[in-house]
Amino acid sequence: MRLQFLRAEKSEVRKAKVIGVLVLIALYVVSWADAGNAQQTKKQAPSDASATAEAQGHADQALAYENHKRYADAIREYTAAIDHGDASTVTLRRRGMLLARLGMIDAGIADLTLAISRSPKEYDLYENRGGIYVSSNQEKLAIKDFCRALEVKPGDRTASTALADLYDSTLQYSLAIKHLNFIIGHPDWASWDMYRRRGTCFLKGNKPAEAVADFSKVLVLKPQARTVHESRCDAYTMLKNYKAAIADCTLAIKETVLSGYLYQKRAKLYRLLGENELAAKDDAEALKQSQDLFDDAPFRVKQKQHK
Repeated sequence: MRLQFLRAEKSEVRKAKVIGVLVLIALYVVSWADAGNAQQTKKQAPSDASATAEAQGHADQALAYENHKRYADAIREYTAAIDHGDASTVTLRRRGMLLARLGMIDAGIADLTLAISRSPKEYDLYENRGGIYVSSNQEKLAIKDFCRALEVKPGDRTASTALADLYDSTLQYSLAIKHLNFIIGHPDWASWDMYRRRGTCFLKGNKPAEAVADFSKVLVLKPQARTVHESRCDAYTMLKNYKAAIADCTLAIKETVLSGYLYQKRAKLYRLLGENELAAKDDAEALKQSQDLFDDAPFRVKQKQHK
């Protein structure tokens, strides 16, 4: 049976890509904070002994520009630092991340790749480059980088979370579940959202019983996560537990403003139980909501004015 939740699959993929961009931003902020802390001790312990005083001055100025969101100026100063002998991976990483931030993806990847060649044991360099790959829709390359990060630092939370999202967005649900199992298994990392993500992967991976368990766990941990009722309704439907599905669908209707499609879904469930009168009422309500939405649409108003 092809359920309605599959219609949202493209939306889920787009959502995962957006999450990937957020991973990129988060990694960028972390690297920014780390560099900011290191900056306090650079005069006593330079990051690279070969960096000249002039190179250090350009690097310091670049960080100041970066802190004031003058990214083009920061890139220019990082480049000057590199030209004057700064061979540190920190400078390459920061310039690469800024280049990617400004849309120069290939140049940003080139900087991160060079940094990795100089320091292949820095796991976060792979995560930074993986984040850039995600933001440019290069999921396969991103997966390779986050897997490499886990090889260098087994059990890294950032890499595991990113891989769960990437495998979900590329429809590799069993692999996504594997990484979510690891995260949920950590006592400090398990959260309602991780159970929601895993439940969604179980649902799309045709494991409805496991999905029901995870969605139920979400509602225990966070009762206000009411959108989960619709997902659990789909899981119950796959299990042919139509009464439980109707109960969840009813709750979802109460929590959704534009619920016409949910009335249609519940109507189908009523028919499966032979409740044709209730199904007809839901069909009528779905049609009414659809007509009301059409009548209120801006283009409909414009058409009336044109006439």
